[in-house]
Amino acid sequence: MKPEKIRNHIMNKMRKYKFPETRSVSNSKKQDSNNSFVPDEKNDIRRFKILESLGKLTDFKSLKTKLLLLNAITISFVIVAIMAYMVYVSKSNAKEDMENSLKNQSIAAEIILNNKISNIENINANIARNSAFKMLIQMDLKQQLNQNLQEYMNKYPEINDIIVYKGDTEIYRANENSDVKIDSTIKQRNGFIQGEHINIFSMEDIVDSNSETIGTIVLLHDITVDNNLIREISTTLEANAFLYEGNKLTAMSDANGNAYDNNEDVTIDLESISKGNEFLDDTQRMFGENYYLYCKEIKDYQGKTLGVLSVGVTDGSLNRLVNEITFNMIAIGLLSLAIGLFFAWVISVVISTPIKHLVKNVELVQKGDLTVSSDYKSNDEVGVLSNAFYEMVDTLRGILTDINTKSLLLAGSTEEINNSCSISVDTFESISVAAQDIAQGANEQVESVDEAKMQIEVILNDMARMADLLVEAKEISQNAGESASVGDNLVTEALNQMDNINNSILNSNKCLKDLGHESDSIFKIIKVISDIASQTHLLAMNATIEAAKAGEAGKGFSVIASEIRKLALKSKDSTVEINKIISDIKAYINKTIDIADATITQSEKGISVVSNAKNTFNTINNNTKDIIEKVNELVVATERVVSNSKLFTKSFYQTMGVAESTSASIEEIAASLETQTDTMDKITNSSSLLAQSAKEMHELVGKFKIN
Repeated sequence: MKPEKIRNHIMNKMRKYKFPETRSVSNSKKQDSNNSFVPDEKNDIRRFKILESLGKLTDFKSLKTKLLLLNAITISFVIVAIMAYMVYVSKSNAKEDMENSLKNQSIAAEIILNNKISNIENINANIARNSAFKMLIQMDLKQQLNQNLQEYMNKYPEINDIIVYKGDTEIYRANENSDVKIDSTIKQRNGFIQGEHINIFSMEDIVDSNSETIGTIVLLHDITVDNNLIREISTTLEANAFLYEGNKLTAMSDANGNAYDNNEDVTIDLESISKGNEFLDDTQRMFGENYYLYCKEIKDYQGKTLGVLSVGVTDGSLNRLVNEITFNMIAIGLLSLAIGLFFAWVISVVISTPIKHLVKNVELVQKGDLTVSSDYKSNDEVGVLSNAFYEMVDTLRGILTDINTKSLLLAGSTEEINNSCSISVDTFESISVAAQDIAQGANEQVESVDEAKMQIEVILNDMARMADLLVEAKEISQNAGESASVGDNLVTEALNQMDNINNSILNSNKCLKDLGHESDSIFKIIKVISDIASQTHLLAMNATIEAAKAGEAGKGFSVIASEIRKLALKSKDSTVEINKIISDIKAYINKTIDIADATITQSEKGISVVSNAKNTFNTINNNTKDIIEKVNELVVATERVVSNSKLFTKSFYQTMGVAESTSASIEEIAASLETQTDTMDKITNSSSLLAQSAKEMHELVGKFKIN
């Protein structure tokens, strides 16, 4: 559908539409107190203004509308493309970020588990170095040994069983129901072992004062008791923790420390985890929800997999994160679109208004109207072009005004010459009559000759004046031609300047694209900083745990480690914020590139307008050349008239000589008079030609409106 049809369709729909103020009555009338209808002028004026504004907006021939439409389409396309790309990237990176987060939490959980092993190991070392305990072993006092070890069991509730070996013989077991069997001669002194549940074990040699080994003590800790281990991991990491024995889920604890025993048949693929696939791509259905898990194997001292410790998040958390990112992207995109459309409208108005006014005036000058003017003042390229154009129009108007004035004077002088020629013809007729009637006497003949002499002097003066006017007209015409050439040169220079501007915009556009590429390098640096902050956070967490193990002596270091952890979190948040700011800057750079591309298009259109102006000046230059040719013809005709006037003057003086000497015959006088009549006819013809040329020059200048 053509733009004109679209515009007419919208206008017709608007004319049929009744606005809220006029829906209660038809034809824009309202009811007065006498139940009669009168015209509602305010509503009519309001409707007319709305229709007029919509008509201007849908005028697809308007440069402003084209600029606004072009910028709006470009900005909308770019913003939608950027939004779609960012949403796609966010969805792609969300799962990767979640995997990295779970990996870090899994590493932290493994550190907590190792700390638990170290804690059991420290307790075991303290017991093994106790002198009273060593003495009971050496004296083989089982009852006192039992009492002593029960005191340790009460003191350290995390210990589930204590086994004492003397040589290879087990001499004491605190928990008679324990079925854990361990070889006291193994080289690994701590780790995990399978009993009824997975246990942490620590083995220490009992050495007497002579540094001889008298026995071995083994401490056991069941990591499934009361779900204390996964509760500690979940509350410390603020994450969901899961414990598997074998491939079956034993228990889980949420981020708030709420632990649950598993009553469902939930298993895990140990073979896949053993192959290094610690992050499970497929979700696990547990407790009514789907979880993404990151797993760490729990192996005994022989390398056998006893179970799995994992951390995870629900798929709902991932979906909420993706939806939040998508919503934020859409909100930012809509806001950017609104701002971009506003600036596109402002730019289109600023660019199109002076150009439209200048094009309108160029069209008027092309039609011959030299009275155009403008109040537009600016130092940009459009302002320079506008000033040069109006200065050229002022110069051309002055030149044509002078030509018009001179042509009128020339026409007047030609008319006077014709009158003088008529008088001369009458005079010659009188002389002819006097020649035929020579009897009237020499006095009458002398008087007639004197009268003819006066008329000839008038003719000669008029001819001299006409020649001067023609010289001035020739100079004015030549000046007009030079001014037209200067105007043509100015427009050519303006066209070259527009080309230079277009090249400058292209270079600026290239620089902006290079800046966009550099922003990608900043993204990589920020990613490195974020990874460093994450590692710092883990180290600070580890330091906090180590400080807690140190007791009172580690309180100060615990505070420092806590502050380092906070700083690491702030650093990570800052990198996220910087990443967002850089993304916004990159988006603004891309928008600026698109606006620069639109500006290049408009610059090329400006170059086209200046080229049209140059063609107009070529037309004016050609018209000026025609005027110069006409004036040259007038000069030639005037020279011919002057030449004939000289011949006439010579003949007239000969006539005077004949009249004064009265020695010539009447036949000679008649012949002389006939010669003079022919000469006057030539003068009359030359005057008519000059008058016709002056008329043509006046009509040519009349094509231009200069007042």
